[in-house]
Amino acid sequence: MLSQVAIDKQHIQHSFDRASTSYQRYNQLQQQVASSMLTMLGATNYPSLLDAGCGPGINYPALAGHCGDYIGLDLSRAMVNKAVAVLSAAEAKTNSTLIQGDLEAIGLATNSVDAVFSSLAIQWAHQPAEALAELVRVSKPGSPILISTVLADSLQPLSQLRTAIDGQPGANPQLSLSDWRYLLTQQQGLARWRCVEEQLTVYSPDLKTLLLGIKGVGATARNGGTLSPGTWRQLAADYEAYRSVAGLPLTYQIGFIEAYKE
Repeated sequence: MLSQVAIDKQHIQHSFDRASTSYQRYNQLQQQVASSMLTMLGATNYPSLLDAGCGPGINYPALAGHCGDYIGLDLSRAMVNKAVAVLSAAEAKTNSTLIQGDLEAIGLATNSVDAVFSSLAIQWAHQPAEALAELVRVSKPGSPILISTVLADSLQPLSQLRTAIDGQPGANPQLSLSDWRYLLTQQQGLARWRCVEEQLTVYSPDLKTLLLGIKGVGATARNGGTLSPGTWRQLAADYEAYRSVAGLPLTYQIGFIEAYKE
């Protein structure tokens, strides 16, 4: 049975709107994941490419080398506005289109894009299966659909430490690798797919910086509320047991999906 994931899209949109000014200072994980995904694109140049969940356009400089027409889509208007500035500063040599839109209702025609690149965005969908179906729908036959997503049991040890202190979740609920494999099995129109899990860890010098790194990219918890002073002090003390020479760890389970439309 699939894990239950509840999404308040208005809350998510506002979180990313607020994070549009800080995203590029705190996107260490996002850069690691995007780098892995770019290797999946190989050396192929596609006539058109959809960057689904483009954020402030941080992946545009790399993706521009893989396509003729670049289409960036994001739920957050503020993120799209930032992306406009990034593309302008890069003196884009591709034909570029930026759209504020929803992964679950993409405003593009069926069979209209030659490749899809969606990094750490689909976990914010209300119904991930609908978002996956939309990415398949807009892709042309034979097109690659590359997706990365945060999986269950991420943001550790933060999540387990927070729960042990006050019973509140320290991370948003996420689908598991088996959940995603089930969705891919059920999705019509895919010729083949591969879905793997990789563990990635980012480090911070202290708890404040660690939490700012989460908030700074818009990935705020939907539950749990603000830390009380007592919870903060206990969490900071407990986290020290996990410190290494690199700092305080925050470990994510990341799913990488490589699929091809029939």
